[in-house]
Amino acid sequence: MRKIKNLKEALEIFEDAAIKQADAIMQKGSSKIANRNYDKILSVCTILERK
Repeated sequence: MRKIKNLKEALEIFEDAAIKQADAIMQKGSSKIANRNYDKILSVCTILERK
């Protein structure tokens, strides 16, 4: 994952990953895509926790 520069970018990544994860689970049934996006969500949460 790329380096997050500011809060706005972190929230955009979080939102995009959450949408993609939900889509992968509900419509495509792809656990690989869902897990990849969950990891992005977790990374953003960790970064936001530190700030």
